Amino acid sequence: MSRDALKAYATFEQSTGRSVGFRRTGVLLIAGSNHHSIHRLDEIIEIQKEVGIEVERLEADDIRQICPGIEVEDGTIGAFEKAGGFVDPTRTIESLAAMARSRGATTRVGVANPRILVEGGKAVGVETSAGTFYAPQIVVATGPWTGPLLGDLGVDLPLRIVRVQESFVEAPSPEQRSEEEAGLAPLPGSDAGQIDRDLLETRFHTVDPTDSMPVAHPVIVDFEHRFYARHQVARGQTRVGRLGVSNLQELEHPDALTQAVEDSFQSWAHE
Repeated sequence: MSRDALKAYATFEQSTGRSVGFRRTGVLLIAGSNHHSIHRLDEIIEIQKEVGIEVERLEADDIRQICPGIEVEDGTIGAFEKAGGFVDPTRTIESLAAMARSRGATTRVGVANPRILVEGGKAVGVETSAGTFYAPQIVVATGPWTGPLLGDLGVDLPLRIVRVQESFVEAPSPEQRSEEEAGLAPLPGSDAGQIDRDLLETRFHTVDPTDSMPVAHPVIVDFEHRFYARHQVARGQTRVGRLGVSNLQELEHPDALTQAVEDSFQSWAHE
């Protein structure tokens, strides 16, 4: 999936004229010096090579060169996939939705309270806050609401709803220079460093306006400390989250989710 998604996203703007905010920053996997973590990383490297992904096994000094300012112990092992990177999730969804509309699809934003209508043992439509819609086939792509939605029909799937938290950390330049001096001035029309949404509509730009903005570091996946981090170019911040879902808080219903980030998680992410 990673290999094929990379091919699709890296050429998305060339093939469609729309941007998904793809940045080829490289992906740095770090295993630390723990034998178990190193063995797991070596297994991942072999799998990547088998499917044609270009990846390089790194020693501690190599990691320091690829990611200046990083602190790793001697004996740390890493892997670098230089062709990897990230996309902007919101812009990706917006571009895919726009392409779907160009092929005849209709999208409705903000529709609530969906309920699948069943007649004769077959799904025939969906009842929503925006009205009732009938169709020969219904595709359920409702994320954490899938369990409750299908549960009303007597379908019980082994799904868990977990609370994922992320922290956004803003790091000043080492010299404490102003944005103008550091070459990080906001794009015209932006407010307090945030890029104006209109500038992110890139169908009529030959170059994505965020392409000229520097990225602070590659995408980092640290197996030893169980975190991932990637730079949010438009925000000028780094997004930090936990790896895995095994120890996350489980919710009975997605409507119980709060958008607030716990202080304990913020402290962990900053550290």
